[in-house]
Amino acid sequence: ALKFHRIMAPDGIMIHLGGPFNGPFHDITLWKQSRIKDLLVEHAFGPNSKILFVYSDPGYSGKFPHLQYPFKSAFPTPEQHACNVEMSRHRICVEWGWGKAKTEFAALDWRRMQKVLLSPIALYFRCGILLTNAHTCLYGSETSSHFRCRPPLLEHYLRVNQ
Repeated sequence: ALKFHRIMAPDGIMIHLGGPFNGPFHDITLWKQSRIKDLLVEHAFGPNSKILFVYSDPGYSGKFPHLQYPFKSAFPTPEQHACNVEMSRHRICVEWGWGKAKTEFAALDWRRMQKVLLSPIALYFRCGILLTNAHTCLYGSETSSHFRCRPPLLEHYLRVNQ
């Protein structure tokens, strides 16, 4: 089995697709091998140099800059519980994006097309995500609607470093 590590922005664009990685690896191993931590340390700053974070599932425990995950406690405070509930409501958006890619490009979800060493599976997934992002630029997505965050224009998304 193969896994991909992905990050989705509030505008519905998948901004990172790492992999493929061997299926049995734990998510934290994917995080480390994808080197996304280094990219975030270098680029994840908002206005006034405010640090931006990626919200993740509990599998990414550890102290990493730019990474937030649910509070783990047998007895969370009311604030921690409320934060976990609110953030889990938003985390589902990543699954919407993955679902959109598999809906628009059914071959990504068709196991007969995914034969390791017989098909260029990583190429299929990368192309599928690129085209899904282009579709999001043109038509929006559930994620961009949920966050009320318009995706970029297709011309801006496809612009190569100038």
